Amino acid sequence: MARKKGITNEKAKVISADVYTYRLKYRYKWSVIARIFGYGTEAGVIRAARKHALSHGLEWPLTRLTIQEQCYYEFLKGSSWSAIADELCLKKASYAKKNAYRYSIKEGLVWPPPSSLGGYIYEDLKAGLTPSQVARKHNLEDRLEVLSLARNYAKKSMNPWPVD
Repeated sequence: MARKKGITNEKAKVISADVYTYRLKYRYKWSVIARIFGYGTEAGVIRAARKHALSHGLEWPLTRLTIQEQCYYEFLKGSSWSAIADELCLKKASYAKKNAYRYSIKEGLVWPPPSSLGGYIYEDLKAGLTPSQVARKHNLEDRLEVLSLARNYAKKSMNPWPVD
């Protein structure tokens, strides 16, 4: 398989990891990710992300989140309603909030969503879930993000860290 000039094997690994992360974190369309990373077609981006996922035992295939899911989870991650509306090309911040509300009702989730996801993560870790399980449950990138959010929550709320 021919590779673009100047792309080393190490750089290709980093690009495939970034492609996978973009799809996982932002749930962009493959065509958008291809444009961001300079691929000619969607097929190359999908191949890179698939190879990265399978070689690291990560979730595959990655599905796109609905607008409602994106609104809810982005708010949990700390984005404001207006920032979410801008990112998802919604006309008003209230549309982002309404979409998140509909998702929470449909899925039986807490409404209003807490402004701190760290509290939920901390409680999940305290209940005995592993960081990887918590990451999957809350649609987060990896276990390090989980531990970081939980540690920050523990520090702010004066709870013991690490969780017993």
